[in-house]
Amino acid sequence: MAGHQPDVNNYAETRQRLDSALESIEHSAESLGPALDIALKVSQHYREIVAGYQDCLHKLLAANTSDPRVTGLIETGKAMLATAERNRDYWKTQLRREQGRQNKLNAVRNELVQARNRLDVAQKLMEGQAHLASLAALGEPLPTAQAREMPEFREALQLAREAEALAELKEWR
Repeated sequence: MAGHQPDVNNYAETRQRLDSALESIEHSAESLGPALDIALKVSQHYREIVAGYQDCLHKLLAANTSDPRVTGLIETGKAMLATAERNRDYWKTQLRREQGRQNKLNAVRNELVQARNRLDVAQKLMEGQAHLASLAALGEPLPTAQAREMPEFREALQLAREAEALAELKEWR
């Protein structure tokens, strides 16, 4: 919506914006996966090729260099090794770039999750304060230090904590 100014005090709208941003980050991370996978595999491939060319060149250098065919093979081997090293270095750079992009996405994702969690905690706190205020307005006695020492109150608090813990476990599934 062009020109729409979000209400910073609107929990639902802010939560929706955070969820939408997280969804967008997840989509970006999914689309980055194949590029990262390709860069990793090709980088490993060229690392293995370079190792193989180095081994072959080492064997050629140990051979009888008086034979002109060996000298030609050595020159060819050096050229092939140089090409493979350039390709290896290019794909190593590509891999680092893709890993950097993934790290940035992960950092943004973590910040958004933390913001969403802080928002949820703030909302629960506001709801709790509003509930206490409504109880006070109705003339209901608020829990006091003396009431907390009563066994019924302690048991009710324990049951409430257990219920919250169970609810959180269900949310994580």
